[in-house]
Amino acid sequence: KYDFTNDLEYIATIKSIDGILFMKEDRYYPGELFYGVDFLLYKYRPDSEQEKHKLVLGDLNQVEQIWRNGNASIAAFAWIFDVVQPSSTTLLIADGLNKCIRHYDYETDRVSTLIGSCAGFREDVKMFPPLSLYRTAPANQTTLGTVTSIALVESSTSLLLSDNGQGTILKYDFDTELV
Repeated sequence: KYDFTNDLEYIATIKSIDGILFMKEDRYYPGELFYGVDFLLYKYRPDSEQEKHKLVLGDLNQVEQIWRNGNASIAAFAWIFDVVQPSSTTLLIADGLNKCIRHYDYETDRVSTLIGSCAGFREDVKMFPPLSLYRTAPANQTTLGTVTSIALVESSTSLLLSDNGQGTILKYDFDTELV
């Protein structure tokens, strides 16, 4: 196991609006950490001298909470609360205040919306009825609250979402694409 003590002291000095929102070890590169700072996702790589703190996702020029899909450097988020890695080339991102789960594909360098409408701060998106009115709903027709934590269920093809905005735990099935 890698001792992060000195490096975490540095990460803790990062100036941001609300500080570091989460930290999680990369499951495919042990010893490397993802961490969210406001609208940005970084990766800490202790063995890299040139890019020890690499920006993975987000627009460094973003100053307000907005939503935008696109490549890694222009995609916009509103507080990245968590990430999971279904594969070595894919990240799922809990975009908390945009009220959605985003998908990032390393191979195509594209961020897209997986679950929800990302309507947190958008008036041009129709909000769907609360999820509690459905037994199941298609991922793109699901209204989420503020999702602060996500977890892969290794024994099945599903993703668990802790939706603090609605006070529920939701399950997304990758095979059926239903929540």
